[in-house]
Amino acid sequence: MPFVQRNQSGEIISLKKENDELHQEFLSPTHAEIVRFLTNPSSEDKDSSKATLSESDQDFARATEDLINLLIEKNVILFTELPIEVQAKMAGREKLRSNLNNSPYNFLDDSESI
Repeated sequence: MPFVQRNQSGEIISLKKENDELHQEFLSPTHAEIVRFLTNPSSEDKDSSKATLSESDQDFARATEDLINLLIEKNVILFTELPIEVQAKMAGREKLRSNLNNSPYNFLDDSESI
């Protein structure tokens, strides 16, 4: 490894362990172009990573919120023990969720009625 594939500008765009019709050129794994390719992601890769991280953050925030609610329900912690900022955010999110659940246009409901 590695065999490289280049774009029309001569930049490495792909690496393969074995050669194939698109990956004919062999470079040493320590070659400067290989190192640069592996350590400097393209702007497209960065955008994709940012989007994935953002989605993960949203999922993680929801899981954290659910965990806090569970701890409150089990009387492990009291809502009033949370920092004021957290209380305000959780109360705001609960109000938004309640408004969505009570809306006639609620698409989050699992019921079959329209």
